[in-house]
Amino acid sequence: DRFLGRVFKQSFENYAGFSVFLAHEDISPATEWELKIIKEMKNSDVVIPLITKNYRNSEFTDQELGMALAWEKIILPIKLADINPYGFIKKFQALKCKNDEYSVINGVVSTVLVLIESKEFNKHRNVVIESVVKAFCQSSSFKMTRTIIGILTKINKFTDDQITSFKKAIKNNDQIYKEYYALPGFKKILREQHKIVIDS
Repeated sequence: DRFLGRVFKQSFENYAGFSVFLAHEDISPATEWELKIIKEMKNSDVVIPLITKNYRNSEFTDQELGMALAWEKIILPIKLADINPYGFIKKFQALKCKNDEYSVINGVVSTVLVLIESKEFNKHRNVVIESVVKAFCQSSSFKMTRTIIGILTKINKFTDDQITSFKKAIKNNDQIYKEYYALPGFKKILREQHKIVIDS
């Protein structure tokens, strides 16, 4: 479970630009970890429980979800075993995901698209889009570029600053301008749907 948590954390950071707190990764030695978890939960916008076979065996997961519900956080469960959300979160539809890297990345993309496309989370939409644009500009691999483009093509409006960021990244980041599979299609969408011409 710790390994899967680490993979999800890295994927959300790399493919969506999110700032992710994962207790066993981000708490330094000698830190009062209970207080740290409470602080991070309070400061979070979204809580993503990874429901595995061992999820219910932890004495803290249910308490953490209770805090998330009390503080009215967005809760987006990801189901990694044949176990459905239960208790007060059983009303939330869980995203099904296998425990391999390809499925994890798809799970991250699906979660990000839910945050962008669902009217229920509209107040967070612009922040999420800004994070994804940042992740695109900082892409460190062709695979990352292709995956993030898959998210960006679902977005119907970009700000002037975001367009400027696209132009700089496509010109200067070789993991973007040398990506010949998805980038041409993305530039075509920008040109035809957004009236934006980007020359690399």
